[in-house]
Amino acid sequence: MGHRLIPIIGCIVVLLLSVTHAEAQTEAPSLDQCRAEIESNPRNPVAYYCIYRSVISDGHFDQAADMLRHYFEENPDVYRIEMFIGWLDQMRNVQGYDALLIDAIDGMEATGDFWGVVYAGVERVPRLGLEGKNDEAQTLLERCLRAARKTGDPTMEARVWTAWASLAMNYPDHSQALHYLLKARKVVFPDGPYDIQCWVLDSLGSTYWYLCRYQEAFECFEQAFNIRGQAHDEYWQSLSASNMALCAINLMHEGRMDQRQVHALVTRGLESAVNSGNLESQASLLQLQGTMERGEAGLSLLRRSLEISRRQSFIHIEIDNLQSIGTLLAEMSPEFMEESTSAFLQARQLTEEKGQPVSVGEVLAAEARIRALYDSREQGIEAHIAALNQIERTRAPEVGGSIRAQAFSRWAYVYYRLAGFILEGLDDSSTPDEDLAVAFRTLERFRARELLESLETPRKETLNTGPETDQHEDVLAHIASVQRSLSKTGLAPEVRREALEELKDLEEQESVLKDQLLQLASEPKNRRSSKIPGLAEIQAILAPDEALLSYQLWDGEVDRKAPLDIGMSWLVLVTRNHAEAIALPARRDLRGRLEILEGFMTTQDSHDHLGIKVSVRLFEDLLKKALDQLPPETRKLVIIPDDVLFRCPFAGLRAAETALPVGSLFRLSIVPSAAVWAHLRTHGKTGPETSAALILANPTIGENAEEEFTLRAAAPWREGLRLAPLSHADEEARTLKRISGRGTVVLSGADASEAALKNTPLEGFHIIDLVTHAVVDEQQPERSAILLAPGSEQEDGFLQVREIPDLRLDGQLVILSSCRSSSGHILGGEGAQSLARAFLQAGAGAVLASLWPLEDAEAATLFSDLYRQLGRGVSVAEALRRAQASAAEGGLSSATWAGLTILGNGDLTPLNRQRLIPWYWIPIGFALLVLIGIRFRRRP
Repeated sequence: MGHRLIPIIGCIVVLLLSVTHAEAQTEAPSLDQCRAEIESNPRNPVAYYCIYRSVISDGHFDQAADMLRHYFEENPDVYRIEMFIGWLDQMRNVQGYDALLIDAIDGMEATGDFWGVVYAGVERVPRLGLEGKNDEAQTLLERCLRAARKTGDPTMEARVWTAWASLAMNYPDHSQALHYLLKARKVVFPDGPYDIQCWVLDSLGSTYWYLCRYQEAFECFEQAFNIRGQAHDEYWQSLSASNMALCAINLMHEGRMDQRQVHALVTRGLESAVNSGNLESQASLLQLQGTMERGEAGLSLLRRSLEISRRQSFIHIEIDNLQSIGTLLAEMSPEFMEESTSAFLQARQLTEEKGQPVSVGEVLAAEARIRALYDSREQGIEAHIAALNQIERTRAPEVGGSIRAQAFSRWAYVYYRLAGFILEGLDDSSTPDEDLAVAFRTLERFRARELLESLETPRKETLNTGPETDQHEDVLAHIASVQRSLSKTGLAPEVRREALEELKDLEEQESVLKDQLLQLASEPKNRRSSKIPGLAEIQAILAPDEALLSYQLWDGEVDRKAPLDIGMSWLVLVTRNHAEAIALPARRDLRGRLEILEGFMTTQDSHDHLGIKVSVRLFEDLLKKALDQLPPETRKLVIIPDDVLFRCPFAGLRAAETALPVGSLFRLSIVPSAAVWAHLRTHGKTGPETSAALILANPTIGENAEEEFTLRAAAPWREGLRLAPLSHADEEARTLKRISGRGTVVLSGADASEAALKNTPLEGFHIIDLVTHAVVDEQQPERSAILLAPGSEQEDGFLQVREIPDLRLDGQLVILSSCRSSSGHILGGEGAQSLARAFLQAGAGAVLASLWPLEDAEAATLFSDLYRQLGRGVSVAEALRRAQASAAEGGLSSATWAGLTILGNGDLTPLNRQRLIPWYWIPIGFALLVLIGIRFRRRP
């Protein structure tokens, strides 16, 4: 996300009339042509749309309004004319337009013009939402839906769903908004009226933007821009250009666009807005330009935008301008602080008056930054905490799930800024210990909240037994069918492209339905936020030989004219009796070094010595200062990574090229937050009730690739399933079976199926071991999967991230002996959206997984050694330490062993200690057997 949040604006007020693509692509008529059409049939309500099209294309608002009023006087019962008058007055900001629209809706309903009721009603809803009149908007939508159903036209219902989505965004309820928009999109594409197509695209773009999915948002706005261009609709095309520019700002910060492209979009959009007379787009783009400038130049642009927004009652743009003016004035000079404070106060009053909680959070966050810049340290901290309290209140209306996690990630900059501000000032603080505790808890309030809440929520047998559940199951079955097709090799490129498009649409539906089922299963009175433990509580849980390392990566405020002194990245080191903050390099520097290390580690070549050099540098960056301060008895490290550090092989880092790697010196475990670690430690199993294991190995799936291709990975979406034969998987499974206890079950071939895993009661096993291939899709994390045999017609063999949390695990160790099972898309706050995380969400106590591809034979050797260590009754972290140390001492490349990690509770001990026969009993036993043999020989 960029350095400040710029809300999507004006993306839901569009033409709301049924027009074919053929009509839309013709030149707009002149007013004289419209007069001739109306005179031929003045009672036809559709004829008056001609005037509206002419105005949108060529202007002459006053002349058109006079013309419409003349015809309304002659035909007072054709209320569609009054609707058009209200729309033109609204566009010109003429007082009283709202009363005209209300009267028109009543009149059209009374005269049976149900199409007109929908057109006028759904256009009013966004305005009511922006004014905080949500109850009135809800009532109007219910009225519109009744009218839409009376028309018998599905696209009319789609208009109502789209308006309902815009209202849901005000709460905010992004899941509900997506639900309505996906329903609408299915109806209006590919052959629906162009105006509703654009409206759906604009609303989808807005929703994706709020979920920080900026590329998808940009594509929606760009598609709407092109459709409007074909329709010669420059007025609303300028709106699409404005929204594209807003997305481009964030894409620039993500490295997907450059500044030249952003300026070109802004310039093109502003030119279009001026030419078409679209004042809302003009105000929006002037405000955006103002935030991109500095000093008086930026201030002038912002004030021009503020003047337009106030004159035209564009409240959302007025709020943005006041916030931007307050920020810019304060950055220009402290002498403007009084004027800056006044601007922030006006913005805050407007957001509170209009009932817009998200905007309140944005204004408070921007104002908190200025307080930290110029007021006392204590005032800056208090202002940030007030902003965070408001921000977290915006989480409450939405049920937990992937959609809320995406929406909440947009606030990362506020949490990081406060934590960095506190840590940078610890040396000058009169209460450094208390401040450090506040900084630690600030990041914990942001980290893995959705995962924590899912772990703390009591598991139910079913979420819901109504039609929503049936619909969700139908979508899952459809997804399985499409994925079975995609897994075939030799699929024609066009067929594969169409299947991928269908899959994407189904995945959106599944995500929304899953969140809705969670909402239905969770009564509002029972919803509560998770308790976030403080620093002292974490210290009390830590063992004397244990340390916790909590990372936060950022690049500081390098793009600010007056940057806040917050440092770059930080590490908070916590032991039972001590806590300390350690400054680290900037995120961009760490990312670059880690990418180099990943390159060496994942190529499986002979460059291990080069990888070791980079690992020494990363040790200096990430661990040296912390490890130098550890108590000598420390043997266990609990690591909370951040950002790219979720891909860091901490076990392979070392102090010098000839030094032992960290994985040989300490028992390591990775957790997404201290709160999740504390939950697993205090609620999870520590020792086995049974030592039985469930092992699924070498399933029958796909087509075998060339023998030399031996990695445990697959890429079915691009080319179908072409899999390396897992020649050593059965051997690996037999090793664990020998070591684990009575009751161990091994399933292989066709028996190692998705259906078997889902239908087997898992509470009787303490280890779940999956020795197979994996798919990791960082662009579409929900597609990542463990590959198994299907096992039934309802399954496709892809045990995916969307399905894994429904497995009923209870503190078991899950072993994923497959490629990249600990890697995945990094979602701000939640961490890596990996297969390993999904099993943790399902209730696993710990998950053993890999950061990068595994070669089959090497994986079998390493995992077999690890199983033998587990058989000695040690914790999973100690077993992994011993196995990695043995591999390193044996001269194996770091690429072979350093990528194995434990996510969760490393103290989990899944197997009882084996009762091994002492070595000296072997010769004694042999001698006894010999004596017995001699004795029997001497018998007659």
